[in-house]
Amino acid sequence: MQPLAFRAMLKKGKIKIPKGIKRTVYVRQERDRPNGHDLVACHPDQTVELAGVFDSYGHSEIDEAPEFWKLVKDELNIWSNPPKAIPLPE
Repeated sequence: MQPLAFRAMLKKGKIKIPKGIKRTVYVRQERDRPNGHDLVACHPDQTVELAGVFDSYGHSEIDEAPEFWKLVKDELNIWSNPPKAIPLPE
């Protein structure tokens, strides 16, 4: 077994988001292993959001989960059509 594959089975560790990425949205499942590491911003301008934890799906099942794909589609919609700022009256 490769060392990296073995490390993926442990809950320890964090994944650092590279500086060039401003916003990261992720989901995880916690029913079986591997179940994900915490994602950490490397720069104060970055945003890291946990969009959901799926307890009812395992690692190999989450890709087919309708709830997972709804989150993916919602995030793609926000990414491709960002909300417009509404100016406040003074």
